[in-house]
Amino acid sequence: MSAELDALINQMHKGGILYTEAVREFRKAFIAMVLRENNGNQSKAARELGMHRNTLSRTASALGLDCPCPAPRFPPLASERTPCDRRQESLPLNLPERGNIHKISTDIPTENLTPPIFWH
Repeated sequence: MSAELDALINQMHKGGILYTEAVREFRKAFIAMVLRENNGNQSKAARELGMHRNTLSRTASALGLDCPCPAPRFPPLASERTPCDRRQESLPLNLPERGNIHKISTDIPTENLTPPIFWH
């Protein structure tokens, strides 16, 4: 492996590639390979790389790597759903669109409710 790395470095140097470009391309190829080996699982890839998952996600984005569908933090809007969104069919509630929280209706009867007693 050392001979292969030396040959690659020599080829890059003679090709006029700057140090920063060489490091960027190495990082991009290395991270892409580890992500492929882990089927796009960022948590497993980050563990193998010895970095936090958030750091891997930011680094991959900065390098222009398209990580396969990171898990959304909130249930996605219908217009934002992608074919690989596994949560699309398994959402437990029929949630309203984000920002329309006032549309949630409750099935709690209000006829026999007494107001709370506040002690001063």
